[in-house]
Amino acid sequence: MNEHRIGVGIVGSGFGTAVAAPAFASVEAASVTAVCSRQLKRARAAADELGAPFATDEVEALCERSDVDLVFVATPPHLHRDVVLAALDAGKHVVCEKPFGLSPADALAMLERAVARDRLHFLDFEFRTKPARRLLATAITEGVLGEIRHVTVTAMVAGGRFPVMNRDGWWQRRELGGGWLGAMGSHYFDAIRVWFGEIVSVAARLETRRTRLSLDPDAAPVTADDGFVARLTTDTGVVCVLDTASSIGVDIGPRIEVYGTAATAVLEREHVLTIIDDAGKVEERNFSSSDDASRHPSRSALGVWAAQVVGAVRSGHQLTPNFLDGLRVQEVIAAAHRSHELRGADVDVECNTVPI
Repeated sequence: MNEHRIGVGIVGSGFGTAVAAPAFASVEAASVTAVCSRQLKRARAAADELGAPFATDEVEALCERSDVDLVFVATPPHLHRDVVLAALDAGKHVVCEKPFGLSPADALAMLERAVARDRLHFLDFEFRTKPARRLLATAITEGVLGEIRHVTVTAMVAGGRFPVMNRDGWWQRRELGGGWLGAMGSHYFDAIRVWFGEIVSVAARLETRRTRLSLDPDAAPVTADDGFVARLTTDTGVVCVLDTASSIGVDIGPRIEVYGTAATAVLEREHVLTIIDDAGKVEERNFSSSDDASRHPSRSALGVWAAQVVGAVRSGHQLTPNFLDGLRVQEVIAAAHRSHELRGADVDVECNTVPI
């Protein structure tokens, strides 16, 4: 494994071929060798564009190939479990998109199979690699901010610029894993638990502002949320308030505020980090964004994460975020849904016992 390029198979012709495949193709030690889509025509078109030698509409055919070492699963969430299990059973290492299946039960089944098959497993929380987030994490863990008392996150996104959010399909169906809670909430739940400790309770209310995608009375109703407000408490006692939506017309970028006893940190638009200490001293770092408006916001972060994953596969070393991280976030998502059903009541997060 250490002496050859890592062959990557991409399952999913949306985010998978548009964002993930170019990220892995840009890694010198890897090459995209196979593409799978339920629509064979789309798989062939993507494979031709990427220079991949194989295209198929059958997951098993991709997983059987000897030139595929790592499978990137970017299907709709309701298909994650079957695709991931097939790849693991075929002896492949796996990267899975989030949300990690439809439920904690799905997530646990995938984690248990990865451990049983002794395969490396990774979860695509790629925003962990952003430089400003890494610097904020360092300030938190090294005590620069003192004892953390409160965190607020505001993330309003103009969803109109993302085609998948504006056409009928899995994104609009909660039963298929669609919705803003899984799409954006999962990223922030992951960040909060890494920075401040495991999330132990959730109080949440979900909303669906766009109940139909068109004025046509026969248009299918939207069953997934497009925004939510949540109050999260970690096992270290930190309280985090998250307010986010995708139904607005114009956004100004996300904002994360971390309030400690010694200093306050503010992360704006994912690349401007300001720290203000108790003496009024201000330090600002501006990490100019390499993502412009025409590119997907995950593009640069996923490029960094792809290189890390390929390196891990070559060395046989398990990295985080992995399937355990995906399970823990899925448990928080499940608690948020339960809280919403209880009109925003506090709900304890139920953590599953894991095999590692």
